[in-house]
Amino acid sequence: MKQKVPESGVLNACLGLLAAERIWHERRNNVPVMVPKKGGGMRPVKVAQNGTGDIFATPVLNCIEGGLRYEHEIVPLWVECKSDSGKQSYAQIDFEKQVKAAGHQYIVVRSSDELKRWLIDHGAMREN
Repeated sequence: MKQKVPESGVLNACLGLLAAERIWHERRNNVPVMVPKKGGGMRPVKVAQNGTGDIFATPVLNCIEGGLRYEHEIVPLWVECKSDSGKQSYAQIDFEKQVKAAGHQYIVVRSSDELKRWLIDHGAMREN
């Protein structure tokens, strides 16, 4: 199957949606950052663990989910963006389990419409 929308397109659309809705977020990735090495030169330092979600956001939720009531509560949300044919890696699945165990929300989206639906369903965004 030919990929219709690349992961980068999904990612950019999701970042745009969060910005338009004024929901605080940041792009996360585990690409190493180059820092000075003692004695000269540069060395790579990873700033996130393997499998970290693509976007970290803090929407304000107003809903009931799993027996819990969220009323104007800021909740940590991890968004993993995938192309229409992309699959989570083992590291991403492990990261999802870790953050859910810590009480965070985690979603995999293949379009910004899926993120928008999640935000509407959780009271963080109004349906237009």
